Amino acid sequence: SQDSLDQDLHFSSFLGLVNRSLRTELGFLDAANGDANLHEFCLEFQYQRAASVLSQNSLLSALPYLMMWIMSFIMSWAADLMEARKTISLTVSRKLFNSIAVAANAGVYVGFQVNHIDLSPNYAGTMMGITNCVANIMSIMGPLMVGVIVHDDSKGETLAAEWKIVFFIAACIYFLCNLFFVLFGSAVVQPWNEPETSDEKSSKQARSHHATKQLTDDT
Repeated sequence: SQDSLDQDLHFSSFLGLVNRSLRTELGFLDAANGDANLHEFCLEFQYQRAASVLSQNSLLSALPYLMMWIMSFIMSWAADLMEARKTISLTVSRKLFNSIAVAANAGVYVGFQVNHIDLSPNYAGTMMGITNCVANIMSIMGPLMVGVIVHDDSKGETLAAEWKIVFFIAACIYFLCNLFFVLFGSAVVQPWNEPETSDEKSSKQARSHHATKQLTDDT
């Protein structure tokens, strides 16, 4: 889906930022720049420093995901409450929480992700597989985009400006994809959700055969 695309791009851009930070702040070296033994020593040293840094801020790094987990329960409860009280329609609810997800990702669980079941309970699994597969293209495009915009030799304000471009692009994709969902999204079960019964297939074949025979007789 459209929102899956922007989520994958945003996450991939974040991974690029982590990779860049480790290489600059922790001083990772390129093997082509020095003696192999020195390079191996430096890598081991920096690995130990990286492990120390990551262990120190691991709790801080986990907090956004903890909050997203907690907020997902709150938003799910709120969405079910509004649906039960008929405060807003199911379609409006999906669009509302998906728009909230632009700022707080917990909203996706009652936004576009559950929308597959709204559209087609019988084929929701297949649809999720297709949309998630397409969305993962952004996992490839994100790091490539970062590599084009952010340069290894950039420092200071130049480096900050390059990363601003990356995150502005991600923010624009977030906004545009959600706008597409708000304009064209629906939570109404689609006609193709129900598979044809054997009687319906037989009736359709009979009508087709009758139409073919009538056309033959007319000619």
